[in-house]
Amino acid sequence: MRRFCGKACLTRRLSSSGQQGHRSDIFYSRHISFSVYISDYSTRSRSFLITFLVFTAAPVVFLTLIAWGLCYAIRNTYRYKITDRGAYFSGGLVFKTEKMVPFYKITNVIITQGPIQRMFGVSSIGVQTAGTGGVAMPEITYNGIVTTKKPYDILLSKIEHIRKRSRGG
Repeated sequence: MRRFCGKACLTRRLSSSGQQGHRSDIFYSRHISFSVYISDYSTRSRSFLITFLVFTAAPVVFLTLIAWGLCYAIRNTYRYKITDRGAYFSGGLVFKTEKMVPFYKITNVIITQGPIQRMFGVSSIGVQTAGTGGVAMPEITYNGIVTTKKPYDILLSKIEHIRKRSRGG
């Protein structure tokens, strides 16, 4: 069998006597070679797929599971309350924290919503006091609030009630 390799890589069959066959014996061997490349590619693609799963997909799945576990643990350990005396927070995974800010110390109540929070439809309510050292940083932050209107209104009404009572009115 002789090959004439151009773009189409023609092959001519030789007859059993060793002479060149007729023009109708010319065929394209590109299709035969292509099938060999497919089998080589599928072997390579299987090894690539295994490598991809081990070094890329498995760590992503593992880190996603860890993130979900942390979110679940944080959600179950954080407690927010608005009592008659003030705003209350308790929670923490490793270090437990409890904070209580009386209503008479609260100077500002802020609602914030970043791009990721906007994507999930949640927001945060920050309770600020005057004693934060000149930095506008909330003393307590209520994270992951779906409907911020109700807690925000409750906080403002309680603050106004305390301020009116302290003024004597």
